[in-house]
Amino acid sequence: TESILHRLEQAEEAKQGKVLSADQRGRVVDVYSRKSLSGGRVLWVDDVPSSITYEREAFELAGVSTVWIGDTEGALGLLEGNKFDVISDMGRPESERAGYELLESVLRRGDAAPFVIYSSSRSPEHIEEATSRGCLVATNDPVELFEVVMEEILKAY
Repeated sequence: TESILHRLEQAEEAKQGKVLSADQRGRVVDVYSRKSLSGGRVLWVDDVPSSITYEREAFELAGVSTVWIGDTEGALGLLEGNKFDVISDMGRPESERAGYELLESVLRRGDAAPFVIYSSSRSPEHIEEATSRGCLVATNDPVELFEVVMEEILKAY
């Protein structure tokens, strides 16, 4: 658990410029302690893999495998016939709204993959738009990301 907290602490410092609060640490420990099985796979779509290093390491330490891909087309190919939870950034070279475009493509195909937008904004407008489109959440908070994805994995096992 300490290794997971350490990675999320690094992510929080890199993204938010602050350390994890006692509440955040408690939430991570709570959700991790309820995960009794290894399992779960995350397809992580982001054109800058260096920006998600600590977060991916935290999931891997928690027994969740992560597969990185840098674009929408590649993500759709990997989703064909495979079960993943999906974490996507928003803007990529292909489009400023690539995260939403990926989500729309996934939903059009009838795929029920849990979908999270992990990007630089956590504004109420972006959260509302993302959830109204079918995302579980839109966040820039590494702890919230970990919590939401782990909860989805718990539901599946």
